[in-house]
Amino acid sequence: MNIRLLAAAGLVCTLGAHANAGFNFVDRQFGISSAGAGVDFDFTEQNDGLNNSYLTADSAGALTMNDPDLVGSGSIQAGDVDWFAFSLQTDASLVFATGATLDMPYGLSLQMLDGDGNVLIGDAEMSPDGDSPLSIQQALLPQGTYFVGISGFDPDVLSGDLLDGMNAGSPHNYDFNYVLSLEALPVAVVPLPPAALAGLGLLLPLGIARRIKQSRT
Repeated sequence: MNIRLLAAAGLVCTLGAHANAGFNFVDRQFGISSAGAGVDFDFTEQNDGLNNSYLTADSAGALTMNDPDLVGSGSIQAGDVDWFAFSLQTDASLVFATGATLDMPYGLSLQMLDGDGNVLIGDAEMSPDGDSPLSIQQALLPQGTYFVGISGFDPDVLSGDLLDGMNAGSPHNYDFNYVLSLEALPVAVVPLPPAALAGLGLLLPLGIARRIKQSRT
């Protein structure tokens, strides 16, 4: 897997394949493409058409220290960008990740904006290998409203300020379903060396793991 991060601000690191087992488990056992049966989603995409502006973002809810994770689902069509708005109720670091199911190799792009639409994390692009989720950590953020966008990946898009929607000049041609996980951490994120990351296991999709556990009890 080859992940390229363009960081506009803050400390950013990737967990990449270390979260693979978590999302693949969800995929195998419940099926991301079949609305994630067995996972209690907090939010789903509500826009039937293209949602290429954060100004039309769907609400994902609020992250608090008592309820620190949100898990949602949606679908991307060719040229589409999906946007979700969420709020941090207290200063926190943020971990967000996405996994998708496709019958072909794919690429995913994620982007996070502040409440004014400024890019905090540029374009996080995964080369089309079709076997791993895309995951990002963002250092301590102040409480407030934020936006997360998800889209398909086209190699012609090289700007960290642009997701690959219809306004990109070279829209992606992917159609896929996805799961998006957001998690607030009470401390600043410090990038770890690869050896340390190997022990993190299912840290990234903790929200999904909790939903699976709850669905079995």
